[in-house]
Amino acid sequence: MIPVIITITIAAKRQQQQQNNSKNLKIVVVGGGGGGGEGTTTTTAAVVVVVVVVVVVVVVVVVVVVVVVVVVVVV
Repeated sequence: MIPVIITITIAAKRQQQQQNNSKNLKIVVVGGGGGGGEGTTTTTAAVVVVVVVVVVVVVVVVVVVVVVVVVVVVV
């Protein structure tokens, strides 16, 4: 039982790390956009990306917690 939970936790942390990496990359790419009138659009895009990533991470964490609880209950 315990190895299963550890594996799930490690997988969750790796997933979160990948999300963080992609979030940082996207912000760098989006933030590097040209100046002038595009500035506002670029900022909005960056905010949207951050919000989406945060939502995805939260969903992943919730799913992992549910799976862990189910595993504990079943085992």
